[in-house]
Amino acid sequence: MRILFMKNIVAVLATHTARGLTPQLRPCPKQLSVTFSGSLGRSHSEKVQLTVSQVNGKYMSDRRKNMSKTCTILHRTLVWANPLDALPIAYVGEDRMPFTVGKRPLLEFGLYAGGPPIDFRLGPHRAELRPGDLVVLNAHFGYSGVPRDNQSLSLWWLSFDVADDVPVPGLAAAPLLLVVPVREASGLAERYRSVFQLYRHSQRFQGIRLKCGALDLLADLHEAIAGRSAATSHSPGIREAIRLLYTAYTRADLSRGELAAAAHLSEAQFGRRFRSETGVSPMQYAGQLRIARARELLERSHLNIAEVAHACGFADPFHFSRTFKRVVGVSPRAHREEIRRAMEV
Repeated sequence: MRILFMKNIVAVLATHTARGLTPQLRPCPKQLSVTFSGSLGRSHSEKVQLTVSQVNGKYMSDRRKNMSKTCTILHRTLVWANPLDALPIAYVGEDRMPFTVGKRPLLEFGLYAGGPPIDFRLGPHRAELRPGDLVVLNAHFGYSGVPRDNQSLSLWWLSFDVADDVPVPGLAAAPLLLVVPVREASGLAERYRSVFQLYRHSQRFQGIRLKCGALDLLADLHEAIAGRSAATSHSPGIREAIRLLYTAYTRADLSRGELAAAAHLSEAQFGRRFRSETGVSPMQYAGQLRIARARELLERSHLNIAEVAHACGFADPFHFSRTFKRVVGVSPRAHREEIRRAMEV
């Protein structure tokens, strides 16, 4: 959307410059004011300003439409999945590196939990994914994602096989790519991780447990979008702070002052605004990211407790263990043993 927005402005400027007019740009609070002057001897500011305002309006209108379409697809998927004895789940998991997916009859719901911007392409569609974005797509046409500078990322997926039955009429007819921002992305990432555990581990009543977990996740995604106001995205300053959080949360010396500086706000203003827009304090947000990463390392790596604590930005293993037990309910060592026992079943 941002790319399309800038391309339209560039097109406006190019058209009028080609007529021998000189553009003068002045930023205004809610729009871009552009005045052209030249040999024609009259100002074109009113006409061009209207054009740029229309671009702004189109951008907001398109985003609202994407939110509405995404909510509709989530609702139809819930209605479709609820009466099924077993859900046709093709995949639940996390992408950590650049990815390319071939053509497959899948309906997929992805949550970008953290990392640099991703150049995402599906058929003729192209979008930039940022942390906190939900992406809904059909994989019938294949797609790819490349993060900036090929850095690591965290993109969670819930994929349904829709080869025999589709929740959305005409799903396979044309490429579908919807990207919308959601609140509480770190909490939703935890829900994805919980569904992943149900998907990966064999246990009694696994199909029922997995169905319940997947339906709960879809309902939470719907609420994370439908419950938002028209001003859906974070303010620019808070967005910059969140971007820094996702890249620097593993640093034990990360401070609220550093985050406030990234947001160009005083610490007091930053703390109030961050909590207002995310529902938690900046350091609580960092703590959620650290605990999520710690759970991943405990489940997937052979690092000892002290090494996990250091890798996740905790000053010492004792503080890490206390924090982990308060949030998760068990100690890091007990959590690792639970996961290993579950995998042996």
